[in-house]
Amino acid sequence: EGDSSEIFNQYSCRSLPPPIRSIAMKHPTEVVESNTLATVALPPVDYPLLDTLRPYIEGGHLSDLQVEAVYYACARHTCILHGGKRAGFFIGDGAGVGKG
Repeated sequence: EGDSSEIFNQYSCRSLPPPIRSIAMKHPTEVVESNTLATVALPPVDYPLLDTLRPYIEGGHLSDLQVEAVYYACARHTCILHGGKRAGFFIGDGAGVGKG
């Protein structure tokens, strides 16, 4: 069996805007991603969600990783596809990430 540190990196939230990053708590469990995924930067997030989520973030109900997932899901849902349907968002996280 190989050393898992050769395959995985600890994931840290890198995409949230500074105002949110400063108030969001770190995710309570360790989350990892493959070394390959760690080399790819996430697209910028530009969605007006802070006012809606602020009480949940400041209250410690959502971790930085959970807020990041909500941001990307909301931003993707604003995309209208051919035929007038909205785009979806798939959360493929493993156990312990808090998908609810």
